Amino acid sequence: MENAEKYMDGASFINKVLADLTDLTPENLIKVKYAVAAALQDIKLRVMSTELRTDRDDNIESIQAFIANKQSKNCTKGTIYQYCLSIRRLFTFCDRNFRDITSVDIINFINHLRMGEGLSETSVRNNLRNLSSYFAFLKTYGYITINPVELVELPAVHEKERQPIPKEEMIKLKDNAGLRNEAILDLLHSSGIRISELVSLNIEDLDFFGDRVLIRRGKGGDSRMAVMSTEARVHILEYLHSRTDKSRALFVTCRKPYNRLTAAGIRSMLKDLARTAGVESNIFPHRFRHTMITEAAEHGLTDSSIQKLAGHKDVNTTMRYTHKSIDNIQMQHKLCFG
Repeated sequence: MENAEKYMDGASFINKVLADLTDLTPENLIKVKYAVAAALQDIKLRVMSTELRTDRDDNIESIQAFIANKQSKNCTKGTIYQYCLSIRRLFTFCDRNFRDITSVDIINFINHLRMGEGLSETSVRNNLRNLSSYFAFLKTYGYITINPVELVELPAVHEKERQPIPKEEMIKLKDNAGLRNEAILDLLHSSGIRISELVSLNIEDLDFFGDRVLIRRGKGGDSRMAVMSTEARVHILEYLHSRTDKSRALFVTCRKPYNRLTAAGIRSMLKDLARTAGVESNIFPHRFRHTMITEAAEHGLTDSSIQKLAGHKDVNTTMRYTHKSIDNIQMQHKLCFG
């Protein structure tokens, strides 16, 4: 008899418990059902009634709460998408309630990403960081008591050296760019702003007298000022004077209805432009940011100054970009020690 009661169907057990509670309002009855279901989670209760929360619904609700939390912190849509991609990958692999996921499941998931999906160590590490943020949220708000990712060591990644765009390649790109695209190249190169920041810019965000660019909602939701070159200002003004549309967006498509350019559109444009210009290296938006930071460091700007221009919260992030070539280091060493 004890065994029969121990393994009783979850929905039947809850209905049996609540059978005599006829004086409860419908709202309180639902609350009690949830409370009983939560109390029985250690025996892996799976509620079959459509009125109650199932494991899958529970997972979806936890994701929605996590997303709402990230949105309140002004995370970008792209960042939230990456979080969701990692979380859904895990649930597809494990197919269980988030409360039941252990560090062993996380380790198996890592091996699946490596061997099953063939992801690089960098991608595996990014997925693990996204999951760590998700489970940290659940722990902070009392959904779970242990973050299973905390017990898993992040896979080591040997970061590739970041390469700026050589001057000769930059010249080729600009020589083959039209009015709008040259303005985009100049702004990306001289200001070092992120692609997400560039596509969000409106015309009124640019101070053409002070050569400044207002980033209203950069990464993390913080507003900041970036600086553009005189050349960028001239080419942007030429581009704006050539436009006949009424859009507030700084950069728009070349055809009606002149929609705001997207990040995907700019990436595609850069690929096509590099092909046309005969530039063989990989040209993408973030490489312009790295080029600006590298050139600023080579011209003597301090890491703290570059940090402010780039909008890095941590100076260590800036220092990853501001590596000097061995020739540059040797020259500075000779100036000091002969």
